[in-house]
Amino acid sequence: MRQISQSQIHDYLVCPWRYYLKNIRKLTWPEPVSARYQELARFSRLGKSFHQFVHRFIQGITFDELEKQQYEPEVAFWIRNFRSRNPLPSESRLFSEVELSAIFEDILWIGYVDAIAVLPERAIIFDWKTSKKAGDPIVLQKGPQTRLYCFLLNLNKQDFFPEGSDAIPPEKIEMVYWYPNVPAASIRLPYSNDLFQQDQAYFRQIAGDLSHEDTAFFPQTADEDVCRTCRFQTYCRRGLQESSFSEEETDRYGQEAFDFMQEETDSSVSDTTESPLGPMI
Repeated sequence: MRQISQSQIHDYLVCPWRYYLKNIRKLTWPEPVSARYQELARFSRLGKSFHQFVHRFIQGITFDELEKQQYEPEVAFWIRNFRSRNPLPSESRLFSEVELSAIFEDILWIGYVDAIAVLPERAIIFDWKTSKKAGDPIVLQKGPQTRLYCFLLNLNKQDFFPEGSDAIPPEKIEMVYWYPNVPAASIRLPYSNDLFQQDQAYFRQIAGDLSHEDTAFFPQTADEDVCRTCRFQTYCRRGLQESSFSEEETDRYGQEAFDFMQEETDSSVSDTTESPLGPMI
């Protein structure tokens, strides 16, 4: 059975050719060695370190124990902000590094979620973003990550509310993007039944678009700035300039680089809490 994840949808929307190389050709290509790409690789490693910190905290390791470890300055700053502005509801049941999945249009859709907080009558999805500025709520609401994670959680409510999932409508689902660099600027995006209906149509369209295998359906992006954070830049011979990123560019492209570099390891975290295969609709 075909599988589609958020990162695959993102690849397709950003550069159909990148999606083709990675998911249809299944081309393995080494990371570029440019100083600029290495900047983003470091940014990705910092983000991964913060994600691991929060994951371990949710598993029950105390702040005091976790803070005995040595962290790079940026990560230590994020941890201090998390400790002082912890966004996770204290009265909730917490799930970390959750795999959500469901079969829809004969495709297995998969989402790797940073954390889910379950309260008596609602559920909150959390995603940790280590960019320097908060994102645009309109862009995030329309993005594949928000749409797929809320969609899948709505289809898997019985895993989190086994005694009353029918009483939890989509309106009781919310997605929160939390930024350790700017903890006061978290973005909260409510879900709804209207959005759920729209998402079904959206994922049907995505399923159709990704069903092709002919290269004609997967052109290279016209925005060569995208190539600056792509593993395939040396394959395509694009985005190869050696100049360093400005701070603004690092912030703009850093989260995409983090998502892109992380996606190959998302499903291999050994201590992940996974949900069973979701419903067929």
